[in-house]
Amino acid sequence: MFKKGELRVEVPHLKMLSDEAVKDLLVDAEIPFSEFEAYYKHLQSMKEFDELVKISGRTMKK
Repeated sequence: MFKKGELRVEVPHLKMLSDEAVKDLLVDAEIPFSEFEAYYKHLQSMKEFDELVKISGRTMKK
């Protein structure tokens, strides 16, 4: 979910959404694509960081 003040966008848990579906969601929430893109990149970075932490925890236990 992406929030901006009182507005929010909930993206279904699908592997792929069409470009039109994403545009419609962002237009409805009045969120520029650039803001959503930055938020999405942030989420991807956090996911990668979590994986590194998980891997390092296993490595440190050995």
